Amino acid sequence: MMKKTYLTLLALFGTFSMTFGAQIGVYCFMAATGKEIYQDRNITAHILLTNNGIALVEVENHSDSIVFIDRGRSFSWINGESAPMFMPQSNTESHTYGHSTIDNDTPYSMAVINSESHTYSHTAYDQRILPIAPHGKGVVYAWNSLKNLLNRHIIDIGNDGGWFRYHCRGRFRDTGARFEKGDFRNYTDYDTPLRISADLEYSFDESGADRHDAHVADYVSHISIGPRDGVSKNGVLLYNDTSTSPCFAFRSGKPFGHSVGEFLSVASIVGLYVAVKNMNKTPEALKDMHLYNY
Repeated sequence: MMKKTYLTLLALFGTFSMTFGAQIGVYCFMAATGKEIYQDRNITAHILLTNNGIALVEVENHSDSIVFIDRGRSFSWINGESAPMFMPQSNTESHTYGHSTIDNDTPYSMAVINSESHTYSHTAYDQRILPIAPHGKGVVYAWNSLKNLLNRHIIDIGNDGGWFRYHCRGRFRDTGARFEKGDFRNYTDYDTPLRISADLEYSFDESGADRHDAHVADYVSHISIGPRDGVSKNGVLLYNDTSTSPCFAFRSGKPFGHSVGEFLSVASIVGLYVAVKNMNKTPEALKDMHLYNY
């Protein structure tokens, strides 16, 4: 009787782990109402989404002159909080290269290998003034990993790497309900879990004379929960339908391997427990279980 109880509980745990923790795909669609594009006679500024969950601000220069974007006087916005696009910083990289020569013109016909190595470093400084060539294009800002910018007071993306965790799959904060395939939520510009915008300042003079302003904005207008097959484990959108609104996606929940690992771990513990219990049984009890022969 006890053995059947253990097996029943084990089966229930396996079902719970596979069903309630299994990975799903979370697809976040942008509103794309037209505010994500700014255009005047000089430039077009546009918010673009890449298939790996990054949003870019791209500027196209329509003029015959160089356009200078002053990133020190330009700002990005995330859910109502602003930050300057330019933060003074530098990145230094070191590289080592070498070469060898073989000298055969030596006494006793011996080959001598001469080796030299050189190390050099390159320091790249972030640019405050970013020039855009006449009739050219350039990316002036990027929001990396949009998934991690979602407002956690509105949506919980979950913990996809946690073992033995009920909240490994994300949920909607207003109801507390976990993500389930088929769920669909609409949002406005006021209650969206993610709103991004950019205020740009540009001029035709590197010193900043004759300044012009541009503004672009977009927000997540709806979220759809579906199969995980449409997005890779690294958050790369695999099926990008250009007929729909721009979209970024991610997986939420436990990978299948984690669920199997949890099940096998519990099964091992239960099996060990049952084995120990049987070892402690008397010969008469084992005889009743047909495990002991006289």
